[in-house]
Amino acid sequence: MGGNRQTSLDLPGIGRRLPTGPSWKPHASFQRGLTSSLVYGRDDTIIAPAREVRFLYRRDLITLVPHVKHLGDKIINEYLHCLAHYTNAQNSRNITLIGSMDPVARDLLKRLARFSTILVPIKVRTHWLLAVLYPGHGRAKGQVKVYDSHPNWTKKVITASNVLQFLESRLG
Repeated sequence: MGGNRQTSLDLPGIGRRLPTGPSWKPHASFQRGLTSSLVYGRDDTIIAPAREVRFLYRRDLITLVPHVKHLGDKIINEYLHCLAHYTNAQNSRNITLIGSMDPVARDLLKRLARFSTILVPIKVRTHWLLAVLYPGHGRAKGQVKVYDSHPNWTKKVITASNVLQFLESRLG
């Protein structure tokens, strides 16, 4: 194979390490085929959700393959966007997202005040965590919660007050 170490991997080995959900276990050949398509496909292949003009490319999806690349901003942002959209539709909630790559408009703070929950993905080197802000109504009003799958790694670096400082610096 070629000189690109990210694509010079033992694909059957990657297929065996892919996590599977409890309700569906794809056949190993399916896993190998999907991994091969992601690893060796063209980066500019568009995967467009039908609901709006937001695009994911193959180069974004490849970040989901373990041991190939680190999880990318576009995957995190799109997943959280879908989660907020679904939750709002199912539960009449008022949840929004400040994506890690979203441009910040001057009037954003005023517009955010009307939401009950704001999701803010934060990347620390190659590790992702999620800050959830509750500016709206209810018992959690004014609270900030930080969710981290490895809290011992970032406990001293990211706290609720750090998240607020980060947002203040980003939002101006």
